[in-house]
Amino acid sequence: LSGRIYCFGGVTDNQHPTEIIEVYDIQQNKWSYQGMLPTTVVDLSSVTYKDYIFLLGGRTGVGAHNLVVMYHPEKGHWITRAGIPTPRFNFGACVVDEEIYVAGGQIYSHVTHAINREALKSVEILNVSENQWRSGPDLPVGMFNVGLELINGALYACGTAENNVSDTTQFCRQNIVCRLDLGTLTWQQIDVLGDIRNYKCIAAKLHTRKLTQVFPASEAEEVDNDQ
Repeated sequence: LSGRIYCFGGVTDNQHPTEIIEVYDIQQNKWSYQGMLPTTVVDLSSVTYKDYIFLLGGRTGVGAHNLVVMYHPEKGHWITRAGIPTPRFNFGACVVDEEIYVAGGQIYSHVTHAINREALKSVEILNVSENQWRSGPDLPVGMFNVGLELINGALYACGTAENNVSDTTQFCRQNIVCRLDLGTLTWQQIDVLGDIRNYKCIAAKLHTRKLTQVFPASEAEEVDNDQ
């Protein structure tokens, strides 16, 4: 927005949530402190609308948030708007004309005394001028870590879907690409990009001292020796 990139909240290196806002000036190649969020929230989404930045959703602790606030960077003003009907985090958001679409994401669900990050299919739409939400067409599959983008008059969603492996309790994660025809308001799944990443390599890189908690001891020793 106006040649600047804004960074809102998130988690620090020591895994503590932060309310800090920082801004990067592209021309000056410089980061600076901008202020503080009105609340602690992580895994939220943001969009720009005219002179404002909308912050939406996210999570705090073990709860999904329905936060919607407008932020005016030049004036430093915060304006609370109608909350998302379905609290969610790790979802996609995109401006389409005078509306904001939010799609997919996750919400904590309590099943068999365990907390699961359930992936959502639901799409909800905020009419900015009327400050009212309505339901949109559901995604073909539940998705999280969603990117949402308007391209050539169609809305594209790319995110992670989890599918049960036949006759097991295991899940297969895939990157899914879907397209929404804004005329007919129908989604079409147009591509499956395969597995997200090699989890073993990531775990080995980040947690070499704790591999026995993730893999059998023989595998952990083998990977640790390769570091």
